[in-house]
Amino acid sequence: MRDGAAELALIGLAITERGRWEGEEVAVDLDLASAGAAVRAAQ
Repeated sequence: MRDGAAELALIGLAITERGRWEGEEVAVDLDLASAGAAVRAAQ
């Protein structure tokens, strides 16, 4: 549970620091490890 919370926090930080609006969606470039964490968090 802590790992999941940490992954979500890191993704949130990436969005806050590097996120950009593309229309009505926010896009952010993620490295491979962060992309994997995002997939796990979405499940």
